[in-house]
Amino acid sequence: MFASDTVITDTFGISKYLALLVLFILLLGVRLIDAIKARGDREALNSLKRYRRALEGANEGVFEWDLVEGRILASERAFEIVGLLYNDAWQALEDWSAVIPEAEIRRIASQQPVDTASSTPFRLSTSFIDKRGETIHLQWQGSVEVSDDGNEISAIGSISDISEQKNLEMKLAHDAMHDFLTGLPNRSLLIDRIYRVLKRLIRKPDATAAILFIDIDNFKTINDNLGHGAGDALLISLAERLRGHVRSSDTVARVGGDEFVLLLEDLRDEEQAQSFADRLSSSVRAPVDIHGHTVIPSVSTGICMVNDSSTSVETLLGDADIAMHTAKNEGRGKVVVFESNMRVHARKRLEVEIALHKAIENQELFLVFQPIFDIQAKPGYAVGAEALLRWQGASQQDIAPSELLAHAEENGMIEQIGNWVIHSAARQLAAWRTEGYPESFYVNVNLTANHFENETIIQTILNALDPAGLPRNSLRIEIVESALIKNPEKALRVINVLQSQGILVSIDDFGTGFSSLSYLHRFPFDALKIDRSFVMDIAQSKASRDIVTAIIIMAHRLGIKVVAEGIETESQLRFLQSAGCEYGQGYLMAKPVEPSGVTAFLKPAPAVTEEIELGYVT
Repeated sequence: MFASDTVITDTFGISKYLALLVLFILLLGVRLIDAIKARGDREALNSLKRYRRALEGANEGVFEWDLVEGRILASERAFEIVGLLYNDAWQALEDWSAVIPEAEIRRIASQQPVDTASSTPFRLSTSFIDKRGETIHLQWQGSVEVSDDGNEISAIGSISDISEQKNLEMKLAHDAMHDFLTGLPNRSLLIDRIYRVLKRLIRKPDATAAILFIDIDNFKTINDNLGHGAGDALLISLAERLRGHVRSSDTVARVGGDEFVLLLEDLRDEEQAQSFADRLSSSVRAPVDIHGHTVIPSVSTGICMVNDSSTSVETLLGDADIAMHTAKNEGRGKVVVFESNMRVHARKRLEVEIALHKAIENQELFLVFQPIFDIQAKPGYAVGAEALLRWQGASQQDIAPSELLAHAEENGMIEQIGNWVIHSAARQLAAWRTEGYPESFYVNVNLTANHFENETIIQTILNALDPAGLPRNSLRIEIVESALIKNPEKALRVINVLQSQGILVSIDDFGTGFSSLSYLHRFPFDALKIDRSFVMDIAQSKASRDIVTAIIIMAHRLGIKVVAEGIETESQLRFLQSAGCEYGQGYLMAKPVEPSGVTAFLKPAPAVTEEIELGYVT
């Protein structure tokens, strides 16, 4: 209230010294006001009344503390603020000892030089626990009067309850360092605690800690199918599980949408960290009820050991993140410890992601088509073609075509690129129709597991076909076994809907997985494609011939058409024809070509060579 010894004039034209007098009047109550009334000093009376109303309106209490006698005189509001019964007489300090900052005020007074003015301003904040057990925050401000010989005489000033303001400040400070949804520490607080661990390593070089970077598997599926409210409920549930598995000295933080980080301190070694992560991964799999749905969550975990004080926080978190993505690529529920060579792959992954974005912007992606032939017909015609993605440009010189979709899937761009492929293939089909291609001519498009995680792929296909007036069976879907393994129930649901819309579905690379036969029985495929690895060994291996024959017989009994991939020799072709395989593709008949090159395989060629007699153009 009083910041200096300079005479200060307030709103009502009262000097600092008169203000001090007003404080006394507030403390002594109506008695002095009555005395002024008796004296008839109406102007002074009105001025004092106005000042008293101003102070009371400010919701502050006022006090005078006699430092010599050890007693205090305070206003009714001051008593109310500190939770004591009001008494308008001088009080001993016993009842006020828990709240008044005696030591601090005496310290301030002791710093006042003897040869200066006779008062020292002060402004202090204190807190105490009231009778209800609640923390009350107080602010004291005023002046300490000092005698000529430097001894404290008295303190006079105001007292305010700033608990609401203080609690708001503490809440804002807490919210700035904690996640709103889960209440866990956020990235900022996590970084602060990792810094603390690194500083401790300077003092204790043998200490060991670990950072566990955790990502929820298939979290997007839950959000897409059950709604964001269900996703939030799962995050809250997992936050509680993670918090329940760590010690009080450890930190569990939420650093992103479905990402958590654990900071484990005072570990023995890496083995202890990995053992903990394995146990945590197992316990997380316990079923949880989310809005009436039973969800069995799993997490992918990357571990980075903290044992070098010179390592930056950003590097540690980055390495743990790299290990987590490595775990995610290996499958659900995996735990991976960071190794330095992982940085090379992560850097390559980032470079490819950036290059893929540029490739889409610069239209460097394009489709080629490998014709699919009816190998039982004489002569053989191309009845369809498989759309194959290619990337033209110097930026992709180190990426093989077979790796392109894998890179896109790893970088989270597979849906965007897959949608582009579907629409591009449909546009090409429409263009071929205008050129007189047979209405039965179709194009196969490869989809990955990610496409079957999101049922919007169905509408994407329909949106590509219907506006162009294309038959639903003119764009056919190929799916590899790994897409079925990831989420069989979801894949089956998508396949059933696709077929109900007239879109045909094939299983690609059949025979290479452990569950191929069970999937063939369970899923309603229209066609299967025998993997090229079996076709390649037909001439040399009786076992391969027997396997191919068995696949063809089994597929036909289930009403499924068969396509053989990778046909490169006449002997392979003749065997497949004799075994009853209906369709084939491979370099013997045609390599992948640009759209304009497909036309040549729609017309029979003149009989000139032995190959031409079979009805194929080379």
